[in-house]
Amino acid sequence: VLRNFYKDKLFVLVGILPTIGESIGAQRNTIEYISEVAKLNLPYMLFDNGNSGCKSTNATFEKINNDVVEAISIIRGDYNKLSPYGMIDRGDMEKMITLPGLIHINMLKGIYQEQIDTDGSIEDLILESIKKNTMVTIDRDKVVRRRAYIVNLSEDLQDYFDKDLPKITERYGEPIEVFDHYAVNDDDEEANYCIIMQSGLSLPENRLKAIKHRIDAAEEALKKQKESSILDSLSEKVSEFSDTSKNLTKSTTDFNLDDILGKY
Repeated sequence: VLRNFYKDKLFVLVGILPTIGESIGAQRNTIEYISEVAKLNLPYMLFDNGNSGCKSTNATFEKINNDVVEAISIIRGDYNKLSPYGMIDRGDMEKMITLPGLIHINMLKGIYQEQIDTDGSIEDLILESIKKNTMVTIDRDKVVRRRAYIVNLSEDLQDYFDKDLPKITERYGEPIEVFDHYAVNDDDEEANYCIIMQSGLSLPENRLKAIKHRIDAAEEALKKQKESSILDSLSEKVSEFSDTSKNLTKSTTDFNLDDILGKY
């Protein structure tokens, strides 16, 4: 509907998945939402409260909200530092975010040479940071249509970055199209960052299966509880009826007509 009113605007849906321990109603709403998104064949991002790493609700909301804002900043181009070595322009980013399917963005900040193992690379650090990403975990079905990277690294880190991203390709699949943005950081070591953006990804079936198992388990438990409640109620009725029958039988057995007539 919004696209009909604002034809010059681009829209990316953003959804937030409940933790697996949240209510069954929340789990059902999630299934309905993702089903509708899939039918509409739209681009979308999914964040997962279960990936926040926070225990309290307030901390979870704050963490997820901050990451949503950062994802929007990345899409807007806030991290696209001017560079003569290759840049992602507005048209490239539009291609990334208009492709139907799941969009996943990962940002690794504050990269230092000391963090990298002797035989390691920045790509190893990226793969570790993806595990802590608050976005929904990507299914490793090797389906990825487009990939973009936005890199800002100091001179001493350049040899640790392989722009072909072979390890990420091995894990998530080879994209059909790749967009590069490579800049040299000569300002501040804390500004070293690497952003990996992937789009046209599949539905997160593993996460959806976990939700389904949660709903199925709750429904099964409720069914057993209902059956147990009915049986208990029936048992009480049977017990009451049995006690009443005994009293009636005893009263009939003790009845003696001669004793009553003997009073007169």
